[in-house]
Amino acid sequence: MEGQNRGPVMTNRTTIPPPRLPRVAGAIQVEAGTREALDARYPLTVLRGARGFGKTSVLVHWLRAAGDDIPTIYVTLDHRAGTEDGFWTTLATALGAVGMDVDPRQEARAQVLEAIGQVSSPLRLVLDDFHFAAPRAAGAGIDDDLLDLVRNDDGFYLVVAGRVPRLLETAGAASVGTVLLGPQDLKLSAPMVLALAEALQVPLQESCARQIVADLGGWPGAIRAGLTNTDPENVVDERLVAGYLEAVLRDHGSEQLRTFVLSTAVPEDFDTDLAALLTDEPPAAALRVLQLAGFLRVLHGPDGVRYSYYPAIRRAFRQVLEESHPVLKQQVHERLMSTAAEAQNPATVLRHAARAELWDAVCAVVERNWMQLLTAAPAALLQVVDAAPATVVDADPRLRVVRKHGAVLTDPALSPRAPWPVDDDPALAADLGAWPAGGAARPDPQGLALALWGSASLRGGNPDAAIYAFNEARVHGHGTGHRATMALGGAGLALAHALNGEPDMADHVLREPDVRAAFPPGSAKGGHHRLATAVTLARAMIAVDRADPAADEAIGD
Repeated sequence: MEGQNRGPVMTNRTTIPPPRLPRVAGAIQVEAGTREALDARYPLTVLRGARGFGKTSVLVHWLRAAGDDIPTIYVTLDHRAGTEDGFWTTLATALGAVGMDVDPRQEARAQVLEAIGQVSSPLRLVLDDFHFAAPRAAGAGIDDDLLDLVRNDDGFYLVVAGRVPRLLETAGAASVGTVLLGPQDLKLSAPMVLALAEALQVPLQESCARQIVADLGGWPGAIRAGLTNTDPENVVDERLVAGYLEAVLRDHGSEQLRTFVLSTAVPEDFDTDLAALLTDEPPAAALRVLQLAGFLRVLHGPDGVRYSYYPAIRRAFRQVLEESHPVLKQQVHERLMSTAAEAQNPATVLRHAARAELWDAVCAVVERNWMQLLTAAPAALLQVVDAAPATVVDADPRLRVVRKHGAVLTDPALSPRAPWPVDDDPALAADLGAWPAGGAARPDPQGLALALWGSASLRGGNPDAAIYAFNEARVHGHGTGHRATMALGGAGLALAHALNGEPDMADHVLREPDVRAAFPPGSAKGGHHRLATAVTLARAMIAVDRADPAADEAIGD
């Protein structure tokens, strides 16, 4: 244990020795305004923040450097102070240990109140970990008694540090001079992170320090935990941060609060309605606790008030959810799937289904919204394929297409200019998949998936992507011997080439045996099937581009 380098100071009853202060890390960073507030000698000083916001470190740093001669008693509370009697007994024992005049014949509360009340010289009492002090209803009586001591003695200075709001700070602010130092006063700034990193001998650039503060909301304990990593490519070790924050969450003790945090950390941000949906609990109390603790940011936008966790804190809580709470994880993602489905956002539905490892649901979403996902969210498809078991991908023709052609799907040069409408033309897959009629062989599922990709790209205004996809359908048909798939790919490829102003290439495809057999010249005239229409259009455009004498007839068709 360490103390201040000052001699003892006399009161009217006894000599108070210098306080024995807890050991804290050597590299302590305290914001100048916070030091000034502590030096101002308010009758009541409250430090409040979640575990790791540096309350103890700030107190120790300040008391070591304090320039006053006020005798100080430093008491660190623990679970033994969890009842009203336990609190007063702990405090009476601490007073007796530094030579205060306590009467063991009295009850502990009377010992403390009388011993402090009889001190005529200035006295500072520091109560660290004050959240342990009878945290439920009994705590109100403790807070009232401590406030009475402050009100009745101009020379008595009370400093408390804890994790949760107390009556002491609200009632105190209304009746005595009070300073409250919360998470915003205790968090680290970028210059403080740089100084901390230098003290820890961790190389750090200023831009990286700013990013760390933004990612962790300046949370001192989380930043210190992360900076123990010395990897120059990833200065903050997020696994250490996640472990640290999980311990912080356990400290809050409430299973309901932990469930609220882990559930609401899944979406990027949330409002009170979404929070209530995810947790089945009114969110007001939890939101207040989390804001006061420094976990949450409040976002004011056109849609009202929304909340979000700082990025690295959110990632940490999501990691805890993934690794430790599988049932809750699935429940949250299922509810978010329902919300996204109501908002007609299949990409978000897909991501949540994959994160919940609901692979049947994943395949159903991909099948139902294949063209919309291809054109609006190809990266989501690729993420699913990367996350899904190989057996799931092997069994689904559309996911097999994504696995094989993912690099092309996500190539910006091949992205359609416009996405396929989310609710448009679900009949296209059924129409193309049912061709040809009359019991003849139909396109195989993987070839159909490729042809639908080509259709969506063509409609989206990117003929290059359409040419690639239709050609892959044709190649797939050749490779598997599916003649209907070859004809399907060929019909789409011919139309794509024709629309792209390449009549010779379009004509070459139409003359291929499989396409010619499926669509002989004249057979598509007046046809109502999509493929017949595609071939008729391609032949008309070829004739126009070539100035063919038969162009008028082709246009008439």
